Amino acid sequence: MTATPEHDVSHRAPRDVRPPHGASLAGLLRALIAVAAALASVRALFDAARLGRHEPLDRALALLPESLFATFAALATVFLAIALVLWLAGLRRAPGIPPLAIFLGVGIALLVASEVWLRAFDAIEIQPGTPPRLAAFRTPLIAALATLVIGAAALTALFALALRRRAAREAPGWRATAAIASAAVALCAVSLAGAQIAGRSARAGGSTSTGALPQRAPNILLIVMDTVRADAMSCYGLPLDATPTIDRPAREGATFVNATSPAPWTLPAHASLFTGLYPSEHGAHYGYLHLDDDVTTMAELLSALGYATAGFSKKTWLSREMGTLQGFREYRDFRLPAPRERLFVARLRASVRDATRGRPVRFKDAGGAAIAAASADWIRAHTGDPDRESATAPPFFLFINFNEAHLPYLPQRIDFLRFARRMPTEAAMASNFDSMLYIAGVTRLAAQDLALLAALYAGEIAYVDRQIAHVVAALEETRQLDDTIVIITSDHGENIGEHGLMGHVLCVYDTLLRVPLVIRYPGRFRAGALDERLVQLTDLLPTLVDIVDPEAVALLPQVSGRSLLSPDDRGFAVAEYQRPDSYLDRFPERFPDFDTAPYRRDLVSLAAGPLKLIDGSDGRRELYDVARDPGEAEDLAARDSARVADLARVLGHFRAGFGRRGGDAAAPALDAETREELRSLGYIQ
Repeated sequence: MTATPEHDVSHRAPRDVRPPHGASLAGLLRALIAVAAALASVRALFDAARLGRHEPLDRALALLPESLFATFAALATVFLAIALVLWLAGLRRAPGIPPLAIFLGVGIALLVASEVWLRAFDAIEIQPGTPPRLAAFRTPLIAALATLVIGAAALTALFALALRRRAAREAPGWRATAAIASAAVALCAVSLAGAQIAGRSARAGGSTSTGALPQRAPNILLIVMDTVRADAMSCYGLPLDATPTIDRPAREGATFVNATSPAPWTLPAHASLFTGLYPSEHGAHYGYLHLDDDVTTMAELLSALGYATAGFSKKTWLSREMGTLQGFREYRDFRLPAPRERLFVARLRASVRDATRGRPVRFKDAGGAAIAAASADWIRAHTGDPDRESATAPPFFLFINFNEAHLPYLPQRIDFLRFARRMPTEAAMASNFDSMLYIAGVTRLAAQDLALLAALYAGEIAYVDRQIAHVVAALEETRQLDDTIVIITSDHGENIGEHGLMGHVLCVYDTLLRVPLVIRYPGRFRAGALDERLVQLTDLLPTLVDIVDPEAVALLPQVSGRSLLSPDDRGFAVAEYQRPDSYLDRFPERFPDFDTAPYRRDLVSLAAGPLKLIDGSDGRRELYDVARDPGEAEDLAARDSARVADLARVLGHFRAGFGRRGGDAAAPALDAETREELRSLGYIQ
């Protein structure tokens, strides 16, 4: 029987074997999830690595889940829009390019473009005098953002066009897509599990104690007002009510009238404060910008004794790069946004907001308000509700550094009106922003100009005093004030025209070495006491151990400090300043006529009784009777060579016992961000 055409199978139209509509949509969604999860995981790992440069690894990993989910949500939202376009553009009829490749290409392009955007945005520098909003940059930033959006839309359109023109072919294999999706989900799961473990470890807080603390061990609050000299405080005789908050613990505790720093600048001074060692012993100075890990610090020792240790600052020298954060379980560096704010999606969101609205720039706050608020919140969170039992909370050691009094002096309006009352001259403000102009003799300042700069400086200190009030209020709210050793001090002082200098460089005069030191702890320091002994910042570590647990002295390494509870008078004070070649090397290019040779020397000072010897590595020596001449204006070295020789011999014997560190060894390399910040502050070239 002859087959009729309608029964001839060979002439039938081919059956449509393409995946049904639902299957193609499912493939899109599977590809979307797989690629979004994979790219989000990679981006989250980059976030963790970025945070790990400034945060402990466990804390960086603890934020990994948040980064992963935020990035996944952002990518999935974009991909969903693309999937809808592709679906409407005809993927059902012509699968064409595998959806996996589409999403991968678009996702990588978006991440790369976003990173370029963020780097360009962060490169915009806000210089002194810049208007408080980014009006000048708003148009190009918005244009760049619009370009990224248009580019992403154009890329999607090109993919859609390619799909329409491709010959129909079978969609990518479901097994391959499912395998990729499973691998991406597994990567997410592993990342989340590791981050959760790290997060639990971070939230556990505190380190393992090597011994039980005595019952009711006191909390410790150590506040360092950076760059504050003693005579700028009301409780040290300033004829202004500039520091009422600090005056209170001075009345209720002890004021050490002759406290000095062992170094005239931040890194070695803080290293000495934390270790009880002199700069030549701990090794952190201009020639070696790092505190080595084998040196035991205050935070490490207290952590070993069971204390919860935390710190807050906005200072380059107080960072993991410099080695000064050893022992702190929690530390917030306010030079950087909060860790959560440094995640990729958060940074991207903030940059878009700032570009479209203009980024506000505070005229002058070196982090003081935020640091005070964070410190007060930390105290409340750690101690809990004062009306409930909180015996399980360990005692805390909280360190705070306020950097407001550092050049340039730009106090808040209320403090400017209170202390300065009139605008500084152009020359005074030039030196305020660039102290090298004054040191090199390019700008000459009259007495009234220097007095006005000192008034601006006093305004900065008054602002710090108000921030300290917030921290003290938190202690009172939680009923911890009387159970807390409150220490308020400074790392070094400041020259404001004295000795022909500006800032805290190139000398070891008392304008840089004499610092305030107030300690309030009822029962151990008599209220209103004025202690006139020579004491140093190196004495604080042995003092705290003496108070917290005298039996823990075995944990205390050999230090040069002495407990302030001892009735003995140390009778001397030593300070060191290693030659600042990296600072002086900046002068010849800018000021070729300025001779830096007299300043290229190491300096060591020895104060004993009323006398003070300054010994330079170039053989020059100075001698002052600081009791009669507190301004160190009259050098007695030439007329009293016998005393110079006696003090130099004592100083030589004393320094012979130092175990010198650093020397020719290379300090750990500074990262690019840290080096650039130090260069902008004038510390290195």
